[in-house]
Amino acid sequence: MGSTFGSESLGTAHGSFPPHSWQKGLEFSSCGQWEEAIICYTKAIGLDPQRVLYEQRAEAFLQLCDFQSAALNFRKVLTLGPVREQHCLARLALVLDLQGRCLLDQELYSEALEAFTRAAELQPHRRVFRRRSILCLAALNKFPEDPGCSSWRWGMQMEAPGPEGSRPPGQLSLCHQDIQRALELDPQHGAAQVLRQRLRRRGLEAKAQAVSKALCGDLRGALLRISFAIETNPSAAEFFTLRWWTCYCSQLAPLVSKSSFLCPCVAGGPSSDG
Repeated sequence: MGSTFGSESLGTAHGSFPPHSWQKGLEFSSCGQWEEAIICYTKAIGLDPQRVLYEQRAEAFLQLCDFQSAALNFRKVLTLGPVREQHCLARLALVLDLQGRCLLDQELYSEALEAFTRAAELQPHRRVFRRRSILCLAALNKFPEDPGCSSWRWGMQMEAPGPEGSRPPGQLSLCHQDIQRALELDPQHGAAQVLRQRLRRRGLEAKAQAVSKALCGDLRGALLRISFAIETNPSAAEFFTLRWWTCYCSQLAPLVSKSSFLCPCVAGGPSSDG
């Protein structure tokens, strides 16, 4: 988590900096003397408040695990202009994540949840922030009530009518992962157990529908249903076996008659013996 600027780049880009203060700050930073570095950066900021000095001071505060001060300085950098904006957003998200993990270790779950939520807002593509929020929610026993936890919201709506395509791709798989993590944290968590049962029931229903469609020759429909079943329970080996069989039959379908995939009693019609 070291500094990203050298004295040469500082001197070139910001020739108006008080040379003694920022140069001493860099020297202290390079030696790991973060308190002294912060004092020097603060003096330099007082004479010429440049964004790079706030960023350097933020990194020094981060090294001291003063997350609140580090976050304040990174936010100040962001208010001073768009230069290096993505870098500062990433560093601010890191600060919030580290702060959240420390709070989580201290069992301060509400405060940790707030830190992880803010980190997720800064970098929505980082799933790890959402997962850590889930752990906090599990500890607070607040899964279903949290409106921002989308995968749990989808899980609680499993019984709601509507086409499966209305759910975001992979959403049920994420819900399954969140349930597993919740149960690892608290095996007796009621909401997680209910959701797990719902997912398993829907998966078995989808498997039965896939078998029925395959026996009727609707291989595409069967593949869609068994893929949905896998999303509800990625640990069910029989679902993958059925999907492999469906894909294999789909490759053979152009080579044989449709009746070959039907149940014998359907393909052959009424028995002459009966």
